[in-house]
Formats: sequence, structure tokens, C-alpha cells
Amino acid sequence: MAYHSDNSNGQVVETSTLLPTSPDDRDNGSAKFSGLEYRSKPSSSGYSTLDRGLRSLGGQHLIDSWVDPRTKLEHRTKHRMKRTLIMVPCIFCLAILLHVVYHWAIHISPWNVQCDEYDDDDKFSELSCLAGDSGFCDVRYDGGGLVSCIDNKKACYRGNKNGTAMHTWCGTACNEHWGAYCVWEAWAHAKELCAGTFSPTTPSRRLASGKACAFHARCESCGSGGKCNKIYHAYYFSRIFFDFDYSANEQAAAALEPPVLKEWCEKWDYPYTEVTDVGR
Repeated sequence: MAYHSDNSNGQVVETSTLLPTSPDDRDNGSAKFSGLEYRSKPSSSGYSTLDRGLRSLGGQHLIDSWVDPRTKLEHRTKHRMKRTLIMVPCIFCLAILLHVVYHWAIHISPWNVQCDEYDDDDKFSELSCLAGDSGFCDVRYDGGGLVSCIDNKKACYRGNKNGTAMHTWCGTACNEHWGAYCVWEAWAHAKELCAGTFSPTTPSRRLASGKACAFHARCESCGSGGKCNKIYHAYYFSRIFFDFDYSANEQAAAALEPPVLKEWCEKWDYPYTEVTDVGR
């Protein structure tokens, strides 16, 4: 808007300064069309903030091209932006598809992996086992985001905590750094586990630090078959966007809790005897 004084009566009159409408005026670079004025007023405060932010970062050409293209360059820019908006999601979806195909059709899937293919001794080192061993037996508390639950929260894994099945069966193993191995050894001896007579044994394969490799615990203690395989598949989940090496150690440990263990024993027709928290 502009103001000027009418000399005939001394009144101040409000007049409008319009943006140029002809191609010549728009393209001649005159001060009249400086490019600093909005071609289309934003309709909401959120859009207005975004609009001003983009313009302050030098994006006025892109905004003007999208909102109200007038020159050949602006029409071409809008066409390219539309094409980009279509291509980006397509490329993203294609990347996801290739990722899934690679891990499920080419790469060895942990769902059906065989231990003689997966449990490679060359990778059995302090460094490679760190992810699986790190804090496995540490006590977890509700609300901390580290408690793993199964079967609609019928049972949860809270580490080597007094009163838990993990402490009952593998308390000593946790203190000696082979807690995950103990979990899978328990499932490898499901009949004794159900009867309450299972007693864990120290693994023969140890790291230089004396720890066992929790990442390889299932293959080391019970291989690819038997009851271990049933437990593993029952609590397996796919992490498509992350590393596909999956152990299910925590889920298998949670399944040792009496409410879930009893159901598995009944499913396998094994007599079930609940044991007290002895921390064996």
C-alpha cells in the first residue's frame, strides 16, 4: 500500500501499488518488481512461518515458482519440483524393497539360519560378542525402557533380579558371565527344566576374558533344532531397518517365568514342577 497527499483538499489518500502483470514488467528486473513481495499471502500462521523461513534462506524463487509460476524458468522449476516429489518416495520404497529382498532372499536370514553357517568361530571374539554380552544380565526396572516382555506381557525379562526365573536358573551363570548360554542350555534340556531338575553347566568355549559369547549362545548350547528352535521361532521378530543378526536371548529368558514355562511344558506333555528362587 502507498500514501500520497491530494493537493486539492489536503487530505491523505490511500492507494494501492499493484504488482506487474505483463511478462515484460515481470522480467525486466525493475525496482517495481523487486522480488521481495509475496505473490500469494500464506493462508495460515504455520505456512507463513515456513514461507518466511524459506525466503530468508534464499528459497524465494522456489516458492514463487510453486505458488504462482509466471516465467518459463519458474514453470520449468515447478515441473522439476513435482517430478522430485514423485521420485523421492519411489526411490525410498525401492530401497526398502531391495533391502528386504537382500536379507530374506540373498543374505542368510536368522529365521531359518543353520548354526554351522551362522556360528562362525572366526567371529567369536571379544569385539564381535560385545553387542550380545553387553549388560545382558543387568537388572532392568519397569519404566526404564529396557524390559522385554512376551505373550502380551504375561512374562518379562528383568535381568538377574532376585525373584525372577533368570535368577532361579542362571543366577550363578550371570555372575560368571555366561548367562545367555545358560538360558538356551535350559531350553535344550526342556524336560529337566519342566521337572525342576535342570542344572546349568559351564560352557567349554570361552573368551579370553572368561566370558561366553551371548551372541552365539543359542548355537553353542543347543544348535539349530530341538526345543530351542521352537522357542526361538515363537519369539522371533524381524528388524528390517536394523542389523539382521538377532539372538532372542532376552525373549527366551522371559519365557522361563513360571506362567509361560508351564504353558510350554503342557504343550510338550512334560510334567511341570515350579521351583523356588534358588539362584543356581
